[in-house]
Amino acid sequence: MNLRLAPAAFLLGTLGLASACAPAFASYVPHGSYAETCRQIHTEGPDLVALCARVDGSWNYTRIFMPRCDGNNVSNQNGHLTCGE
Repeated sequence: MNLRLAPAAFLLGTLGLASACAPAFASYVPHGSYAETCRQIHTEGPDLVALCARVDGSWNYTRIFMPRCDGNNVSNQNGHLTCGE
């Protein structure tokens, strides 16, 4: 192997291993009405993170620990993600 390519190959191999070891919930986005009033929806580890609309029209950055929801739907309650509604 070309010695100049060795660092790049190591980095790519390390990144591949890290993504293969990622927890299953990292890509799971739960169902719920929040998707209608929130944007920038994504996960960060076990947290669901979004920018959600408040009743007054402003936006709130919010997160919720998904395992706490225990499979229940998620909703936006005045700019805050909540479980089971």
